[in-house]
Amino acid sequence: ISLALGKVRLNVIGEENLWAARPAVFIWNHRSIFDAQVVGRLVQRDFGAVARKDLQKAPLFAAASRFMHIAFVERDNTVAAVAALEPATKLLREGISILVAPEGARVEGTGVGDFKKGAFRMAMAAKVPVVPIVIRNVDDIGSRNSGTMRPGTVDVAVLPPIDVSRWATRDLDGRI
Repeated sequence: ISLALGKVRLNVIGEENLWAARPAVFIWNHRSIFDAQVVGRLVQRDFGAVARKDLQKAPLFAAASRFMHIAFVERDNTVAAVAALEPATKLLREGISILVAPEGARVEGTGVGDFKKGAFRMAMAAKVPVVPIVIRNVDDIGSRNSGTMRPGTVDVAVLPPIDVSRWATRDLDGRI
């Protein structure tokens, strides 16, 4: 709804990959406060998400967590983060896709940040694929920390699902 009200259009390549394998772990490059809305619009239904723990107190996320499954993860505590992802992994096994920005935080510039392993561990445990979503020029509709959306077109490429069924935890760094 917010994208429509903001007069934001999506130019999507590979849209068929959104439906090629469900459930899935959908991952995307995190540049703006608006990219999660773009991914939610693309995935459309039957999904939950992973968010950092401090967002549990943010009014928008607190309200959203009443209507959808959100696993709030404490990024600085690996043991707690793994435990927090278990309910999301269970949802994957039950047929609900999960949305994750594996960089963890919004990254400045055009490069890709280091990926955290949680999204991939969940996919491996639940035996579901990872579907990468590449978002370009989201800054055209709002800067990194902007709360105001501008009209515009965001380019998105949805890549084919990646089968992680043969991945091993010891190989994650190289695979990612």
